[in-house]
Amino acid sequence: MRLTLSFFSCSALTLIFILMHDSSCHLLGDDSHSEAGLEHHAVSIKKLRKASRDGLLTKSWLLEYFINPFTPLFICDYHFGATKRGLPSVPMNLNILNLSNIHQLHENDIVCCETVAFESFVSSILTKIEVPVILFTYRFLLPQIKRGAATEAVRTHPMIRFWFSQNPVYKADSRYSGFPYGILEDNLLEYASAFLRSWNERNKTFLLTNVPLNKNTHRFRRELPSIPRMPSSQYYDLIAASKYVVSPAGDRPDTYRHYECIGLGSIPIANINETLYSFFGKNMMFMSESDILQSVISPSVGMLNSKVYVDRSFVLSDTWVSRVMMVKNAQLHATKASRDSGNYKLSRLIQLVPWHGSLH
Repeated sequence: MRLTLSFFSCSALTLIFILMHDSSCHLLGDDSHSEAGLEHHAVSIKKLRKASRDGLLTKSWLLEYFINPFTPLFICDYHFGATKRGLPSVPMNLNILNLSNIHQLHENDIVCCETVAFESFVSSILTKIEVPVILFTYRFLLPQIKRGAATEAVRTHPMIRFWFSQNPVYKADSRYSGFPYGILEDNLLEYASAFLRSWNERNKTFLLTNVPLNKNTHRFRRELPSIPRMPSSQYYDLIAASKYVVSPAGDRPDTYRHYECIGLGSIPIANINETLYSFFGKNMMFMSESDILQSVISPSVGMLNSKVYVDRSFVLSDTWVSRVMMVKNAQLHATKASRDSGNYKLSRLIQLVPWHGSLH
């Protein structure tokens, strides 16, 4: 296979570094494997197409369809942090947890805590919880949770049966897992259109693409070639046409670009901790910063595993709601088994849960 280094023009003055096939070669191989797992979500895809045809796609509708920073709000039974008025996107039936209703918690209820209120949760709420619950920590904006005494208090507390966390600070185990940051709320309408546009595209035109980045959120981004901004539709179409997309960490390791890529059938290349972000599985290529720079400045097919494909269902909320419900049900079964046998190990039961697609 003969390859040449060429450039994609965003405008007369804009160049994007891309490794691309010579025009005499076929496009990059069939990407049909990126549809892995989507047969299980056929109903969800039909639902999205129908909503689009009927002109019913709205931001509020898409917040429940695609994984996004506010997805935990649509899963939880109680929320701790801002009031409903302080949340930009909130389900109508969201219950705000406080000291006056904490006694109403039921076993395995899901409690969602904003990271900005995490210290307050630990000091004023955690010690008052009387039944085992499942905890979510999330935040659209900074701050990110930092590992320390407060996280250790939660991690070891007997009433926290399982903890899902955006931007995780611990390796996944039988009581802890990372949870996706997802796609930005303000991008959902444009992204949904690109998601549907790219659905029947099986081939990739470009091997490696570097896209516009905010250079102020991470020092490593300033080392990458600068690419001026482009219209959203052009940006998403470029991602969808690429096998790999450079997606470095921003102000936090997890960034919406990771999910934009995966949902459009492209593999994000990121400089994040593979141990902490193991929930990406084969949907991400983890690389050192030096290797990413080398790939962008002097691309080499040998540096990239071209046999890796993404599972596009990774960006659907249904995929992650199912995972949370599996954990919740596993906890309930483990509790019953523990009562029945006295020695059943929860970690073993969770290992047996059949995670969908490429989720491990």
